[in-house]
Parts: sequence; structure tokens; C-alpha cells
Amino acid sequence: MLASVILWQRLDEPGFEWCSVRPQGGGRMIEGVTLVALEGVPWRVDYTIEVDEAGRTRRASIRATGGDDVSRTQTLELEANGAGGWRRNDALIIDAPDCLDIDLGFSPVTNSLPIWRLGLEPGGRAEIRVAWVLFPSLEVVEGRQTYERLDETTWRYRSAGFEADLTVGEDGLVDDYAGYWRAIARG
Repeated sequence: MLASVILWQRLDEPGFEWCSVRPQGGGRMIEGVTLVALEGVPWRVDYTIEVDEAGRTRRASIRATGGDDVSRTQTLELEANGAGGWRRNDALIIDAPDCLDIDLGFSPVTNSLPIWRLGLEPGGRAEIRVAWVLFPSLEVVEGRQTYERLDETTWRYRSAGFEADLTVGEDGLVDDYAGYWRAIARG
């Protein structure tokens, strides 16, 4: 696995996201910053995600600044045991054996996590659970999602009341997220 850097542009609201993915141990370290205007209000969100050698999210750290009070910063620290248990401030908040991925509601990078971990062949389909971080509240809820690999570069993503086709690059990072995000630079 090689390191990747990507820049996405948000298409439905003003915004950009810079993201770096690099090998760490047998897994990956993902770091990024998202700058978005949500309903005309500017936000900056910095995040890190640690993924183990089996592709399971083990840690996530999010820091969001913005909203009506730009001096207010929200933070979220999550730890996962790799078996579906998720902790926030040492309190167990999700305990579901197939909840192995995080979904940052503001970022396309977390759609790549199940794509990498599942390794589906074209025509394959899997239903998963995720620790879904809602934005801008940073509330964490358990979500159900379905990933279906349509061909070599196209995946269909489904969650409650939502469906989108995603195209990915050779590295599995999302190139196009159905009119919401598009990669504009890679390195």
C-alpha cells in the first residue's frame, strides 16, 4: 500500500477537503481537514482515523470549529475494539459485532473504509453497521449501510432513505460521490 493524498471539492455546498492516507503498522493512518459552509455558516473540521491491518477502524479523533460561535470548538474521541464495541470517554456507546467502520457524515473518505475492508468482487454486496458521526452535532449513532460493487470502479452505497453511486480510483479512494463530492487533485 502506497501513501495517497487527495483533494475533494464539495458540489452541493461550498467546501473542500484535503486528506492523506498512509501506511501505519499493517493498517492505515488517515488525516484530513474539511472546510465547508453548511447553510452559509463556515466550518473547519480536522480529523484522524486509525485503521488496523484487518481494515477495522480502531480510533478516530474529530475537532470541529465553526457554527454561530467561531470561538467554540467541539471535539470527539472514539476508540473501537475491532469487534463492534465503540467507546466515547470510556463509556460504551455501540456494541454490535458487525459495527467495524466509522462514517464521518461530512467526509467522503469514510466510504472508502468498507470498500477496502470488504474487498468485494464485482456483483458482490454486503450490509454493514457503522458508527455514524452526525455533523455538525458530532453525535454518534449506529447506522446500517449496504455496499454493492457494480464494476471495477463503481459502488452503490445505500443507507436509510439514501442511495448513491460512488466511483473510486485505483487506491480505493472515492473519486466521485454522486454530485456531493468530486476529487479535483491527487498525489
